[in-house]
Amino acid sequence: MINNLQQESFPYVRFPKFFWTDKQFEDLDIDAAVLYSYLLDRKQLSIQNGEQWRTKDGAVFVICTIEETCRCVHCKRDKAAHLFRALEEKGLISRIKRPNGKPYHIIVKSVSEISEKPAPLGSKKTTPRSEKSDTNNT
Repeated sequence: MINNLQQESFPYVRFPKFFWTDKQFEDLDIDAAVLYSYLLDRKQLSIQNGEQWRTKDGAVFVICTIEETCRCVHCKRDKAAHLFRALEEKGLISRIKRPNGKPYHIIVKSVSEISEKPAPLGSKKTTPRSEKSDTNNT
């Protein structure tokens, strides 16, 4: 039996609530959300480890290979590549290609850094009047 003190010493990864509350992410694969959580955890390590984990522009990056992703998420290479693409499409990460087959530098973004603010689940996205098409205008 595990006591409270032992429970608190277990390493864990935080899972952001916006995956449940923001409509923008409702179709995101749960494995992609887990990978994002893992990358966020790695971002904190990069911040702690200093300047060598920053791009020339000063952005904090992480390195997470396809092989490491396969181990983390328990998937095959194709699935791991798909998860990275899904996170990029949602704007949660950006990858910087490096020469000579070196692993990507991955910039892990927070929700506040994503260009389009996610809409809460259940809300309807409205289109401004100027963007609506008027079919009677001939």
